[in-house]
Amino acid sequence: MVVLNQPKTAAEYIQATSRVGRQLDKDPARNKPGLVLVLLNPNRPRDRSHYELFPFWHQTFYRHVEATSCTPFASRALDRGLPGVVVAMARHLHPALTPPSGAMAAEALQQVQDTIAETISQRCIDAGAADEELGEHQPQLVAAQARSLLQEWWKLTQAREATFQYWTHEPGGKGGGLLHTPLDEDPRYCSEGYKHFRTNWSLRDVEPAVPIRLVNFGRQFDDEEERSDAYPQVPFTPQHSADRGGPPEPGAAALRPRRHGRPARLCRGDRWPRLLEHQGQQRS
Repeated sequence: MVVLNQPKTAAEYIQATSRVGRQLDKDPARNKPGLVLVLLNPNRPRDRSHYELFPFWHQTFYRHVEATSCTPFASRALDRGLPGVVVAMARHLHPALTPPSGAMAAEALQQVQDTIAETISQRCIDAGAADEELGEHQPQLVAAQARSLLQEWWKLTQAREATFQYWTHEPGGKGGGLLHTPLDEDPRYCSEGYKHFRTNWSLRDVEPAVPIRLVNFGRQFDDEEERSDAYPQVPFTPQHSADRGGPPEPGAAALRPRRHGRPARLCRGDRWPRLLEHQGQQRS
């Protein structure tokens, strides 16, 4: 890999250069080491500084990673991360909820409901999510959302012939998993109760893929085809003798057609009132 100039952020440099030399094997003959060449610009003071402190900076570059801006307890973060946090807290708070089959322990679930809601609400306050604009509403909303998830979980345990565990592939339990990823295609996860427990492996996971259809991809247009077929132009005829009883005015404004479906414009700027008058008559 060749890095041209020093990137603006240390995180970008670390993320990019760590993509080489990642295949290691116990057999040295099968190892595939990586080589990164950094080409710095001597005319840039920042690049010269990195060159002069190259060994020291690489030994300590993790301390130079810039802090990222984030909004604590944002709505999208709650949608993606709160179900997993609530289930994990419930599983650790009560012994009856700890084993894989403990996902069906409805009574224990009711006992830990208030504790989970209050803990998450206090964490929201400590993280600074309760700013001056929201006041005390944000912690209350987060606590209400946590209670809502626990109530949906409790309703699933009361369903007829309900049998599930925390995760489908977890040994020692029965039935499907309460937690599932957005990409899971099991029909049960489309129901009203299970859809609240879509949980990613991490907050860096992406949403399901969206299909994109390419129209006229790779097709070549010549100028005549593009003007006539792909982007037809509507000619504009200014008022002439049929409307005003005389020959066309010398130097009357004409339209210059423009391509790609854009509206035409006048060649002379002093004819805009005439164009507006003509368009008003057409609409009437």
